[in-house]
Amino acid sequence: MELKDIELQWKNIYRIGAVCVFAAALVMITEILLTAHPEGARIPLNIRELFEMYERNWFMADNSSFALLKLSGKYEIASTESIKSSLIAAGEALFVKGASHTPGTFPGFFISELSCILFCVIILKGRVFSKITGILGIIGFSFLFVFEVCSSFIPSLFYISMIFAMIGGISTITWYILVGLKLLRV
Repeated sequence: MELKDIELQWKNIYRIGAVCVFAAALVMITEILLTAHPEGARIPLNIRELFEMYERNWFMADNSSFALLKLSGKYEIASTESIKSSLIAAGEALFVKGASHTPGTFPGFFISELSCILFCVIILKGRVFSKITGILGIIGFSFLFVFEVCSSFIPSLFYISMIFAMIGGISTITWYILVGLKLLRV
């Protein structure tokens, strides 16, 4: 393979990376918008109310959303109370298992946030990305980590922890954009 071909392959990899980080930023923005949606408010719902919400707006997703969406469709056409009760029991089990910001989902968030912080430390030591990109990432992912700790283990502080989520969210969205732009320029 010629050097020119290798450089072209790397440019394509950088472009794919840029598309991926822009997509991640878009997902974060979408999640913020969904949370701001009236049905995205953090209010406790029983499974019947959750089924009804999915029927009104199937886009309100969570960790077990597709399975719950399928159950809600069956619930809507169920012909007997016995079948509805069975579907509610199945939905409750899925809902508890898939609930986000709980001690059960914390390990995944912990590994994700920690790896992003460590990646940003590497960015600080390297010469490809600017120092501000590394610092912004460390700040953003650290704030999101504090939010995850509070929301998973101290639910009474959830609304206060949203301040950490806002700062972390804005910082990490900016970080994703900076990383994506740099990958396009490399």
